Amino acid sequence: MGMPVEIEWALDANGFKLLQARPMHMRPAQQADNAWLHHPRLNGHPAGIGWGEGRAVVVNCECELERVAPGDVLVTKVAGPALAQILPRVAGVVSERGGSTSHLASLARERGIPMVLGVHEATQRIPDGARMAVDGVAGVVRWMG
Repeated sequence: MGMPVEIEWALDANGFKLLQARPMHMRPAQQADNAWLHHPRLNGHPAGIGWGEGRAVVVNCECELERVAPGDVLVTKVAGPALAQILPRVAGVVSERGGSTSHLASLARERGIPMVLGVHEATQRIPDGARMAVDGVAGVVRWMG
């Protein structure tokens, strides 16, 4: 395709099967504002693209997703498929579990949403309502505490 692509595949008894391939719409990553460098940080696995910031909304179950407003950063334990419904309105996603090859991570990349997965104790350490930033390229989240 002459460009970076995202490939979905499956493995069965007969070998690997290519399910689909689509271009990855890459754009230069937005750089973090230096003001963020002096705030607490947690590291994880980069899973989305770019940089985003907003109000942290710590969600402990899917029943709390209605609390997430446009421009918020979702902080959760598991980046499961049910979260796909709120991707259009978030500025970023932070999760304690999940992988960069998950369906949700693919959707976040397609939509240009910063996502960091595997952030140990994110739901306990990031204060609900704090201003926070998500770097989906470096795998770093910071908040103003």
